[in-house]
Amino acid sequence: MPGSRKIGELTDRKNNLYDIVLIQPTDVQYDYVTGNSETYKKLYALADIAGTNIKGMKGSSYHNGQGMYGKDLYGEILKKHLNAINEKWDSIKLENENMSYMYNVIAQTNKNVLNKIGYAYYDVNADGIDELFIGELAEGNWKGIIYDIYTMVDRKPKHVVSGGSRDRYFVCNDSFICNEYSSGALESGNLIYILVENSTELFPQVGFKYDGYENKKNPFFISYNFSENEWENVSEKKFKERIKTFEKYKRFEYIPFSKLK
Repeated sequence: MPGSRKIGELTDRKNNLYDIVLIQPTDVQYDYVTGNSETYKKLYALADIAGTNIKGMKGSSYHNGQGMYGKDLYGEILKKHLNAINEKWDSIKLENENMSYMYNVIAQTNKNVLNKIGYAYYDVNADGIDELFIGELAEGNWKGIIYDIYTMVDRKPKHVVSGGSRDRYFVCNDSFICNEYSSGALESGNLIYILVENSTELFPQVGFKYDGYENKKNPFFISYNFSENEWENVSEKKFKERIKTFEKYKRFEYIPFSKLK
């Protein structure tokens, strides 16, 4: 349900499993500029406290926080990646297994490859359930780069997307996924998506591209329907002003696979 956040799971006496979700209050006035509504803050706090006090009845049992945290959800996925790295899978096998070919590329140039590839958990779509991000331990503009994304669909881990050196992914503005791509010396772009909850779908939001092949004199384009390849040629000023709003990247401090137990 859009706007809801999972807080735990309940098992009834027949062993049926249910997600327990929290829908935050929306009928209290809140100033988004100053954020000064104490009533709003208190309601949010009370909702979280209420979740921890849920009790199962008539043979049911409630487990607060169950089915939400990455460390409890993606163990088998991490083991598979660890095996792939240790066994030095080639690019073809990696791609056949829905894994980025970059692990093979990194292995070719790094002796201690397990210290160069890592993982992080983060709830990017704010549904209360962590996603798994796997990427390269890097610095500068590459810090936080993502090569594989996994999410939970019907309580099972599912692969969302893989990236590469010219087809990179980042989390931006805390809740968006940005695909940075390059198609040549005169074309590159940023495509912004949201991850649909309980789904592997990346839903398009806005796209930016520099395309000197399309327009050498004014190569700046913005699209709100880039999945249909509909682009608007805009001024450099408008382009830079708009893309600047998506420049806050989440720079994951990846846990290296060398520490995986």
